[in-house]
Amino acid sequence: MPAQMLIVGSKTEQMQALAAGFKAGYRWRIATDPEEATTILHEDPALVLLQVETISSPQQPLWNDFIRSCELSNISTLLFSMEHGDIEQLRSVMPWCAGVLDTSLPLNVQQEYLQLNVQCQAMQHDLELLEGRLFEKNMELKEGLQSAAHIQQTLLPSRFPELPKLHFAARFVPCKTVGGDIFNVVRLDEETVMVYMLDVSGHGVSAAMVTVSVFQALSPHTGQIIKTSQELPPYYQITEPEQVLRQLDNEYPFERFDKFFTMNYFLINPNSGAVRFANAAHPPALVLRADGSLEHLDAEGTIVGMGGLVPYEQQQLNLGVGDKLFLYTDGIIEHENSVGEMFGQQHLDDLLQQQRSLPIEAQCERVIDNLYQFGEERPFRDDVTLLGVAFDD
Repeated sequence: MPAQMLIVGSKTEQMQALAAGFKAGYRWRIATDPEEATTILHEDPALVLLQVETISSPQQPLWNDFIRSCELSNISTLLFSMEHGDIEQLRSVMPWCAGVLDTSLPLNVQQEYLQLNVQCQAMQHDLELLEGRLFEKNMELKEGLQSAAHIQQTLLPSRFPELPKLHFAARFVPCKTVGGDIFNVVRLDEETVMVYMLDVSGHGVSAAMVTVSVFQALSPHTGQIIKTSQELPPYYQITEPEQVLRQLDNEYPFERFDKFFTMNYFLINPNSGAVRFANAAHPPALVLRADGSLEHLDAEGTIVGMGGLVPYEQQQLNLGVGDKLFLYTDGIIEHENSVGEMFGQQHLDDLLQQQRSLPIEAQCERVIDNLYQFGEERPFRDDVTLLGVAFDD
């Protein structure tokens, strides 16, 4: 359909002659009074040609509402004169106008000028549409991230099991883009406490959804992985750590979810301190002994979702009185300061050893404080998660 143009002038014959001088391809609408001009303006013409003599005549007050509508409509408006009036003076009063059509120029030049203005108007319209869609998408993304962050927070334990010898403390600082970190501490029976931490690749809603799914798979109430039923008392068997990781690896292939995750999985006897654990390429958990020595629990195993490229190795150890176990995500050791230096594994190791005399709660708090200081209060680019377990008499 031809682009519609509005010519506003004082004499219909002059406006018709002006329109007839241009090439075909436009549908011209002519208005000589404010009411008619305003009606056509509401039809969103591609361009408005506004005669200077009309709006600068003694009848100008009658045109004020129309001129204001032109300004607010964002429709490209060009001024022109049939009597060689002082257009530039008028432009100083109406700086929002797109330009001036010089009717003294050859018609082909005027035609090209009109075409350029129409194209600019169309591009402006498309840009506004794109900006509107971008705003809507940003709002959807913001709402999605807020929902994902809320989901992530609800998965974290609100309180820990109360046990005579085991004490727990945790610190979790989410990043703005919502990561995939979660951890949990669940008492499975009188002799077993499940402790795990995982970090799903990527950020945002998709990472949060995988996190929710894994959380449910490891729930004693909704999952089928951590316990299997049997006919004889106690009528269940707790699944070993390496078997848990193997089953998760089978159920969450990268090809299906486009995500993978790292994980530490522990089973702790709250009475004896005996620990069985396996690791799926997660930063190695740390055991801080009562004498100040530090052990890295480097059990072998590949990322969950990669089809068992490296078999999961199960190991065991014993926590003695005064020993502490720390699980954490790479958001701690990879946090950078202003010059791009990472906090690093050695920094974390040294900090834990230097503060070994602190209670587990205070020690976790001190690590996060030091992390903020190291990064000069820079925002975290990844979730920061730390879980401490203390074994006391």
